[in-house]
Amino acid sequence: MVTPPRLASLLLLAVAAAAALAPRPAPAAPPPTALEVAREVDALLERVWKEAGVAPAPPSDEATLLRRLSLDLEGVIPEERTVAAVLSQPRGDAAARRTTWIRGLLHGQGYARTMAGRWANELIGRRAVLASLDAPEPEQTLVAWLSRQVAAGTRWDAVVRDLVAPGQERGGPAEYRARYGGRVAEVTGNLMRVFQGVSLQCAECHDHPYDEAITQRDFWGVAAFLAPGAQVAIPGLGERVGARFLGGEAPAPGADRPRELARLLTAPGNPGFARATVNRVWAAFFGGAFQDPDDLTQRPRLPEVLERLERDFVASGHDLRRLCEVILSTRAYGLAASGPAAQKAAQQAVFARARLRPLSPEQLWASLARATGIEEDPDALRARRREFFRTFAGEAADDAADDAHTITQALSLLNGPVTNSVLRVGADGSPVMNRVLGLGTLDEQVASIYLRTVGRPPTRAERQALREASGGLSSDGRAQLLADLCWALLNSSEFVTNH
Repeated sequence: MVTPPRLASLLLLAVAAAAALAPRPAPAAPPPTALEVAREVDALLERVWKEAGVAPAPPSDEATLLRRLSLDLEGVIPEERTVAAVLSQPRGDAAARRTTWIRGLLHGQGYARTMAGRWANELIGRRAVLASLDAPEPEQTLVAWLSRQVAAGTRWDAVVRDLVAPGQERGGPAEYRARYGGRVAEVTGNLMRVFQGVSLQCAECHDHPYDEAITQRDFWGVAAFLAPGAQVAIPGLGERVGARFLGGEAPAPGADRPRELARLLTAPGNPGFARATVNRVWAAFFGGAFQDPDDLTQRPRLPEVLERLERDFVASGHDLRRLCEVILSTRAYGLAASGPAAQKAAQQAVFARARLRPLSPEQLWASLARATGIEEDPDALRARRREFFRTFAGEAADDAADDAHTITQALSLLNGPVTNSVLRVGADGSPVMNRVLGLGTLDEQVASIYLRTVGRPPTRAERQALREASGGLSSDGRAQLLADLCWALLNSSEFVTNH
């Protein structure tokens, strides 16, 4: 039967009215901002501090915090003019200023280079990274490739997949493969350590000595994803195994095995990837991790804090920049490194006090180059950089040498050409010292040196002591006094530590 037009129209109106009156689902809440997640982390940390009976250290002053952020994100102390501008601002919302600094630094090229250098050190070792600085095609190095990915905000899981199963023959991933020269066992151990936090290399020749859940077959099952043949022989066992990940996942017949390994390493259902990344990034900024970055099998400190950061990292689509913003925005990151010695261990165990850390060789070099003006002369920069790293990085293939400076290194800093030649005064003196000497008064000259080297103005006592020391000196004598001051500050614990 055909419905009359009038009746059909009435039926349509009734349906429309019913739809309009039906309850509509509430709009989805927007995801939390990085600052909101940081506040959640703060609440978890404060609960831990209370349960541990630990009072947190006071907040760092703004000069210290700016220096810390610059070193951690750009790998170098802030410029003199930046420190002066920040300290001259009227006091206002310190939290808002801190957020502005963090976001500005996170979108700079210095952040991309520094983050790339950290990961490259883990992947190919410091010696290879340093050698790549003078490569014939610097844009094709692993550091340059990683820098471009970080600067572009490429998802971290996508970066890792391209590294494991590259679709290009030149560039960073190719250098990573070349670093291991086809040694499947070595690259397998490196990938699992860096991106899963598993010391799988210990099971290459026998079952894992410290983790009974990991066998020699497990190691070679993962290695088979990268081997040229479908199976690999297990040394000493006289048997062959095909590709199989730690959870038992095997690639489909005919599948691209390196791509399958890349997928399994970064899969949403694989918690090791997010945990390993969060743990390493936190350690880079705090000088201590939730658990050993190379062994995530042990129970972590502060598991709820780690889990909250992991969830946000996954929810963000493995956004490395956002992860950094969350961590750097926490109250814990901004705490001072000073306080009573009796409370130090208990505070640092729960991240309630900053650690006083020696600068890494990369940070120390870049900061010396900035403070002394070497960075303004590309030729001098390259020549002195080689000499510096021969002493300070030595034969270290990883970051282990960051923990302390040797006596030889300290003497090199005190008496070496990097600090001595660039602090000459006179007609052929260094540009930096000539600029300082061109300032009008002794107080201005002293302030410039302090801001340039240690990132703060001199104290009243320091100003007074230098006024007294300069009394009766000739202009040449005063110039030498200022050069000696700069030399002393460059060799002070205040300059060579990240506090």
